Amino acid sequence: MAKRPPCGKFVLRDQAPIVLDVKDRPTCAYPRMAGKRQCGWHWLDAQDAMTQASYAAGRLARVPLEQRRPRVDKSEWPAGERWCSGCQSFVPLFYVSGSRCKSCTSEAAHAGMVQKVYGITSDEYAAMYALQGGRCYICQRQSPSRRLAVDHDHDSGAVRGLLCPDPERGCNHAILGPLEASPGGALAAARRMLDYLLDPPYDRVQRGETTMTTYEPPKPVQRRVRGTTGYISAPGKPHGMGTLAPF
Repeated sequence: MAKRPPCGKFVLRDQAPIVLDVKDRPTCAYPRMAGKRQCGWHWLDAQDAMTQASYAAGRLARVPLEQRRPRVDKSEWPAGERWCSGCQSFVPLFYVSGSRCKSCTSEAAHAGMVQKVYGITSDEYAAMYALQGGRCYICQRQSPSRRLAVDHDHDSGAVRGLLCPDPERGCNHAILGPLEASPGGALAAARRMLDYLLDPPYDRVQRGETTMTTYEPPKPVQRRVRGTTGYISAPGKPHGMGTLAPF
């Protein structure tokens, strides 16, 4: 099997194992990925947070429990790498944030944030992400640069799911936000939207109708509140975690 050529991306001399190019400049010495012009670490550094997290989890899973260590002395670090206690791996210094790899640092910060703000664990976030196929529940698009945002009921604090995080055009702000601010709230607005698409006002006028029916959503039962456990479905229909419910 032919040896793969080195990555060749420019790096600082102390940020990774290096080889010098023809102009004596330091370049990344890690072998290229199959079919790509860069190494696995540079490829991973450009992926979304959840992809990076899955690779970190894979690195950790390959280390037997009895071999895991809370720290490794710096004298044991290979040149251009450091030890990450989160994924129990040596990682290149360009993929380090603080004392751990970028993914483990980001995961810890995100886990603390969702626990504090929404009262959910990182495992619950990951379960919702998996249930939704890694996509925004509404528009079914992936979020390549930022994690999907946790959507919640602003009145009760009930967590609902994961939506596009873009503050200007994402579903969490651009779609659901205006719906919730409309008369009757998001459920009534969603019902009006369905009515509009399935039975447009023009068709109603042609049938002689002169008034618009107002939809009144049912009153919600107990919802999940931040920092507590227990889940409910759409208003009036209790269910277990992981069950999708119609509005």
